[in-house]
Amino acid sequence: MVIAHLDNTAHTPPLPLERLLTTRAVAEVLGISSEAVLRLWRAGDLPGFRLSTRVLRFRESELMDWLERRRADTLMGRARVAAEPPVGPGPSEPSRAHAR
Repeated sequence: MVIAHLDNTAHTPPLPLERLLTTRAVAEVLGISSEAVLRLWRAGDLPGFRLSTRVLRFRESELMDWLERRRADTLMGRARVAAEPPVGPGPSEPSRAHAR
């Protein structure tokens, strides 16, 4: 009996491997502690996955997407706050500085 070996690698280009980051590397990129990275991941805020019970990794592209979303959310929040009317005493309410 002859078993044919199919070699498809000659016809299909290899998939590019995406860089996986350690918790420490993510902490360095974000400028926070490794413990803070773990807290964000455990809370479901930071995308990452376990390779095993003691090995956690983060895809670089997902981390960059996450950062961009956070940046956009921050910018949108600032724009929303700037568009809101100022909070303070209304025209019929005396200011606290003058009310004694």
